[in-house]
Amino acid sequence: MDIHLVLSSMSRSTSRVTDLNVETLQFTAENLIFSHPYLEKLTISLPQTTLFPEKDPQDIELPGSLTRSDEGVEVKIVIFGDAYEDPLDWGEKLRRGPEHFHRIHIHTVYMNILHWVAHRMLRLPSTIKTLFLEGEVHWSIFLFYEDQADEVNYVKKNGRPYSASMAQAVFRTLSKDYPALQSVEFGSSTDNRACFSWFRSDDVTWKYFPPLDYPLSFAGRMVKGHLEYGTNCGRARFESTSNKLWTPLLLRGHHTRSPSTLYRSLSRRDYFGHAAH
Repeated sequence: MDIHLVLSSMSRSTSRVTDLNVETLQFTAENLIFSHPYLEKLTISLPQTTLFPEKDPQDIELPGSLTRSDEGVEVKIVIFGDAYEDPLDWGEKLRRGPEHFHRIHIHTVYMNILHWVAHRMLRLPSTIKTLFLEGEVHWSIFLFYEDQADEVNYVKKNGRPYSASMAQAVFRTLSKDYPALQSVEFGSSTDNRACFSWFRSDDVTWKYFPPLDYPLSFAGRMVKGHLEYGTNCGRARFESTSNKLWTPLLLRGHHTRSPSTLYRSLSRRDYFGHAAH
């Protein structure tokens, strides 16, 4: 099926298209922009391979994202490229090894796509508010690691992992190019517990929330002693009442599950038998 013909046919509809689900990245921005000028939510199924395998987006300087205005003075933004030194989902240095391999590398697939969008190699409609990247979350990638050579080979195939400061640089650029963009999510659109979520908190700052099904041994984002999780229909916060029990403190959004169901889900999905502290 020709995606260009489908979009052209849809554009002749008398109704505004604000929510579109696309099964391929093989389309041009012009088709989306001119066919659907009111598009607010776009869901894209991610490819199985890296888009530009011969290039590393982290080797290319982002357009206009490396300085910020501080009381009228342009200040250089320092980006730490080492994801273990500046981890995306925790905020403290991590020791290299199998116990942290999963947390470091699981973000690479979707961040690579967003990075190419920030480099303007891929374009989105300027009206976009929500971008959902549909893809399989490989929870078991920690099994790929036995020694440092395995990590080197993994990076060659899938790309370098993202540090927190590099991720924020990508989102700062997206904020400038797509001022309406408020949220980006990666995971399963049919399971709201399995989504990596980023929400825009101000003009250039984005907050990350791991999915509800994130193995608790790898759970990040400690906020004042609590764990925060994001889903594609809201956010939840849990506190540890014992070594393995997690109690819902705050639910925001329109969750289809009750707090007790969310709690039971977390208990079942503690793959390694220990809660994060």
